[in-house]
Amino acid sequence: MNQAFQKTTTYVIFAALFSSCVTVPYRPQAREVKKLPGKGGIVALKSNHREEDRAFAEQKMENNCKGSSVVIVEESEVSVGTKTDTVAEESKGRKKNNLLSVAGLSFVSSQPSKETETSSVVTNVNEWQIKYRCK
Repeated sequence: MNQAFQKTTTYVIFAALFSSCVTVPYRPQAREVKKLPGKGGIVALKSNHREEDRAFAEQKMENNCKGSSVVIVEESEVSVGTKTDTVAEESKGRKKNNLLSVAGLSFVSSQPSKETETSSVVTNVNEWQIKYRCK
């Protein structure tokens, strides 16, 4: 191999390894559940929210109040629905069929069989809600 090709290959490999280490910046998440323009509302966050999410929610509240101060009336975890997870387990076996019995001897055939057992788990979906008003 020529030296220019080896050098180019080394740079390409290095660039690929370096670019795989770059992380995507976190995007804060908050949603307005209820908004009364200039009066107040409710903002929701994930139950396990980060500081960036809280700051984003506060920015939404301040934008709604347009220069007025924000007064937090109440904040708590609220159930907003349910989530169902279903698991199916398949077991394989053999199904036996009696074909014939002669003098106490049974002649049996077997066929492959499958059985599926399902189970479901229902859990509450919660979020952190902040109820506020504009002063």
